[in-house]
Amino acid sequence: MRSNFCLILLLLPLLIGLGCGQNESNAPDTVGADGTTERQAYLKANIQYHLRDGLAGRTVALGAIEDSAIPGFDKSSFSVGREQYSFLVTEDDEYFVLLAAEPFKNISGDEMVVALEAEKLERTKASEDRAASLAAAASRAPVRGNPNAQVTIVEFSDFECPYCRRGFDTMEQLLEKHGEEVRLVYMHFPLSNHPWAMPSAIASTCAAQQSNEAFWTLHDFYFRNQSQIEVDNLIAKSRGALAGSGINIGDWETCSTDGTSESHEAAATLVNEQFELGSASEVSGTPAFFVNGTFISGAQPLEVFEAAIAEAKR
Repeated sequence: MRSNFCLILLLLPLLIGLGCGQNESNAPDTVGADGTTERQAYLKANIQYHLRDGLAGRTVALGAIEDSAIPGFDKSSFSVGREQYSFLVTEDDEYFVLLAAEPFKNISGDEMVVALEAEKLERTKASEDRAASLAAAASRAPVRGNPNAQVTIVEFSDFECPYCRRGFDTMEQLLEKHGEEVRLVYMHFPLSNHPWAMPSAIASTCAAQQSNEAFWTLHDFYFRNQSQIEVDNLIAKSRGALAGSGINIGDWETCSTDGTSESHEAAATLVNEQFELGSASEVSGTPAFFVNGTFISGAQPLEVFEAAIAEAKR
């Protein structure tokens, strides 16, 4: 990072919402024993995360957060050694705008509006590109809702993640209210710290090889019975859930458990491809959603998705 620039605009999405593998968004702005508020600690952690390449392990000291002259934004600063940087942050902590090292008096509201509009166009193009790559992968993924809907929600999730269970509940509500307006596509993003996440991802993919509905049967079963599932009982419980599904249980079980079988290799390959796609799309934790390419991170409430759907339909 350098301090000899006039205006650097880096609109960085902070780690908002709740999710497995992610920081939790701050709640009430209480003050800790060291005098640091929860919000300051949250912003500092995100600054260190997003600017980690430039910081090279150096410590960030965060200043007080104050009102700014730009509607919807607060202002503050942070220092790294002798270098000091000003920034704006939206009041909901969703976006962070890194400004010049000079004080805010040199940045006019008009300049910020122009810069933010330019950044908005860049983000829109990035969302369109991302939506195209996700749409290409969606042809091999399970789908719910209206397959011809104008709005596609791509979900990256982990069956063992408790926050993904919240996301599951929200998606059920969403499909109940807006099922004709959206197409929900499920992508696997099993985290390595969840023992049965990968086996369940493969088992459900094996079910999907025979039937889209069989996949969703396991999907719903896993989320509704998270606390009862372990690595040792996953296959037995899955077999019970699939009873009456009409698929060939023997073929499904071979695919799910026989690592030497072609069907198992194909299922594992697809799961890994989806995980890599999520990583390439900046997914770092679960659940993560893309509404026509626009990223929504964490277990957000229904209203967030409804607003994103309305925006996507404009």
